[in-house]
Order: sequence, then C-alpha cells, then structure tokens
Amino acid sequence: MDRVRNSQVVPYLIVGITGILAIGFSPLILTELYEEGRLPVSHIGYGLTLELLGVGLGTTLCRIVFGRRASPVRIAIALVALAGMNLASVFASDAVQVGVRFVAGLIGGVLVRLAINVIVNSDRPTRVSA
Repeated sequence: MDRVRNSQVVPYLIVGITGILAIGFSPLILTELYEEGRLPVSHIGYGLTLELLGVGLGTTLCRIVFGRRASPVRIAIALVALAGMNLASVFASDAVQVGVRFVAGLIGGVLVRLAINVIVNSDRPTRVSA
C-alpha cells in the first residue's frame, strides 16, 4: 500500500472502528437471544470464541480479499455484509448462530486490518494510532 493521504485516514479509521464495535456488540446480541429463549447458553461461548477466531483470520486474510489497496466499493460491500451478518443473528437458529458469528468475525477482522494498514502507511503512524 502506498502512503496514505491525510484525507483518507479518518474514513479508514471509522471503518476499522466499525469492525471492532461489531465484536463489542456481539455479547449483547447473543445475550438477548439467550434471554428470549432462542439460543442455549452454551452457544454464547461458542459464538463469541468463533467470532474472535474469525477476527484473527479476517485480519490475516485481508490482503487476499482486498489486495494491496482496498477500493471504496469493496469496503462498502464489507460493511453491508457485516450489517447483514448481525441482522442474520436475529433470525438464525441456534445451530446456525455460531457460523453466523464466525462469518461476522471474519468481516470484522477485514475491516480492522484496513484500519491497521492505514495507520502503518500514514505519514505519522504514532499520531494516527493514538
């Protein structure tokens, strides 16, 4: 990835924050599904564990998905896909729920990696990372 212009930093950081926020909302989503009787308590742990594994894999596989430079169209598709996975969590059965959370983690990891790429390739990485 080439050097990032200052005008690109904020949008990419927002995208990365979105990926991290999805991980933060996952316990809330799964707990609500449990309280409504739509998800066994054992699946909450499985779902969260696989989602975090998905984040790690998504962060690693980001270069394969996006190449050296992510286009705004691909980023938009990833954001919509993440929203779709979170929406699917509401309607998925308990068996499918774990897979949905894993895919949401993959997408969230890709979004986090985009923010990391921008931080690393910015003119002042220490300032941007703060």
